[in-house]
Amino acid sequence: MDTSQSIPVSLVAFAGVAYGLYLIWCAIRHQGWKRWGSLIAFLVIFPVSLFFALALNPWLADARFRAFRSFYDALDEGMTRAEVFDVVEQQYPAHGKRGRPTLNVNKEEQIIFFMNTEDGSHTCEGVFVNLQDGIVTGVSYACD
Repeated sequence: MDTSQSIPVSLVAFAGVAYGLYLIWCAIRHQGWKRWGSLIAFLVIFPVSLFFALALNPWLADARFRAFRSFYDALDEGMTRAEVFDVVEQQYPAHGKRGRPTLNVNKEEQIIFFMNTEDGSHTCEGVFVNLQDGIVTGVSYACD
């Protein structure tokens, strides 16, 4: 399962974060122009890379996204419709910290849940559950 926006861009962003940390390590170890060069490169590369890493993978910094991913991970092929709604109850108890996903579609052949943003902001993170004869035949995750 991948819930990041773009794997190649995310990998580049994570590589930039790692390289930024390497540059700080170099700045600590060196003196003179090498130290200043490493610091300047760090200040250029690290913040931008960190921004893109977090923007493309919001689950790293936001518990709402982690809870919704956990909900998605708990759904499996072969479950019944009732078991899917039991997972909602288990993952999102009535008085829990996270708001329950919004039930957008509840048809015989498909159930669609959208993440509850809890603050009214816009998001389109979704879990799509396909059913046949009341049995889950496929589960997919759609990023915002």
